[in-house]
Amino acid sequence: MDKYSSPQKLSGSTLSLAMHKSTRSEAGIKDGGKQLISRLSLNSFLINSTKPKPQQIIGNPFRTISLLPTPKNLKESFIFKEPPKTVKSTTKKFDLKSSTQKKETLLARCRWEDIKTPATPDEVLKLFPDILPKWEQEEILNYNEIFYIGKNFKPKDPEFDEANGDYKILIKDHIAFRYEIIALIGKGSFGQVLEVYDHKEKNSIALKIIKNKGKFNQQAKIEIEILEAIKNFDQTKISNIIEIQENFVFRQHICIAFELYSLNLYELLKRNSFKGLSFGFIKKIALQLFQSLKTLEECKIIHCDLKPENVLLMNMTRPNVRLIDLGSSCYINQRLYTYIQSRFYRAPEIILGIPYTTAIDVWSLGCVLTELYTGIPIFPGENEADMLLCMMEILGTPPEDMLNICTRKNMYFDNYGEPKIKPNLRGRKRLPGTRSLRSILKGAEDEFFQIIEGCLKWDPAERIKPDDALKLNWLIDSPLENRKRVVRHKKISLEDVTRHVPNLQKFIAHRTQMSEN
Repeated sequence: MDKYSSPQKLSGSTLSLAMHKSTRSEAGIKDGGKQLISRLSLNSFLINSTKPKPQQIIGNPFRTISLLPTPKNLKESFIFKEPPKTVKSTTKKFDLKSSTQKKETLLARCRWEDIKTPATPDEVLKLFPDILPKWEQEEILNYNEIFYIGKNFKPKDPEFDEANGDYKILIKDHIAFRYEIIALIGKGSFGQVLEVYDHKEKNSIALKIIKNKGKFNQQAKIEIEILEAIKNFDQTKISNIIEIQENFVFRQHICIAFELYSLNLYELLKRNSFKGLSFGFIKKIALQLFQSLKTLEECKIIHCDLKPENVLLMNMTRPNVRLIDLGSSCYINQRLYTYIQSRFYRAPEIILGIPYTTAIDVWSLGCVLTELYTGIPIFPGENEADMLLCMMEILGTPPEDMLNICTRKNMYFDNYGEPKIKPNLRGRKRLPGTRSLRSILKGAEDEFFQIIEGCLKWDPAERIKPDDALKLNWLIDSPLENRKRVVRHKKISLEDVTRHVPNLQKFIAHRTQMSEN
């Protein structure tokens, strides 16, 4: 494909089904990269705080929800950014098709903001002969409609890619002569996520740009096929899975367009000092994510990377979420890779080398919901061996029939089937069965405890099914109707937690750095 060719739609019927799984970092920060930046106040979702006076919430047009109080120490208000401002001309816009306007007058007075779009390539080249370099003048001829041509200085020689295959980002430049680059909002091994302004539809969206490397391109094609399959299946739009808007190829980079959402659940926990969130909020999240897993199960798709970073809030007035990042997903009958899931949310069958099913997503969801309640990961292992010891410390040893079919038993158990217990980095030994799930979820409602217990079963076949979870009264009941019965859990300081959990402070610092870069 010529590198100046126009965007090409990736048809689902032509997408290859070969799988690729990119190498993950051991901190669990992988393909998702940093997610989206908060747009609205977090006041509605954080607990144990005082509601500010009305005059303190300047510029926030949204009222807070009485059920979910506001934090004491929130230093800033997060609101949606306004769409990028373009210069509005007070003069009449030029009609490029008008035969009454002379070329000399247009060249002397015309600005891009004064042009009625879409324009044709020939019209753009006549009106702005000095703005586009020669290579871009050739490139623009491959497009039928031009909505935006960029504002920044354009290099004479095109070098589109960084050394690692990422697309070179230039703020205010165009993508496919339609999208204006506003900001880089996410980055991972797969590529980058940009906030862009769509000059055709007049709104801001998120644009995922895949690295120009064969293995990432192949996985991106599978991701697009899965997203299209879910979109076609979910006609009623109840899956709570992010919906693909468009996909195309630009300068040899696959691009996927999504709706732009607010911050992710990890960022929400971080801004609440990792203290955990209210039951009303957790209940809403659980209900929506179980619906997501039900849809995936019906489509025979495994997400393979459910974690707080991959759950985005649509806005901050209501706790509605979208499950994102299907870049690691696969069909049940096409499980080509064994090293999947971010470490803290990795199911035991992945560690032990047992064939996996959609039940690994249920395990991950149990870990996520527990983290929303406590503020910290339930299994913060330093490596896979320590992860397994973290699990056994709370859940006891795996059942014998499960160990008999695992392919990595000798790595973690001796000849007698006893776990190989090694001290962690701080010299602490984790002994099986020395902690209880009830102690971790101290103060939790019984129904919530039962859901978590159902998610965190050693045997994948015994884990709660998404469809069964959706029938539980705890998820069906509205938190507004039962707010008097909500039990607040005891808050734990970050210092207290990291004093007893090895390497957690280092993990938090690393995730914070990734979020800020």
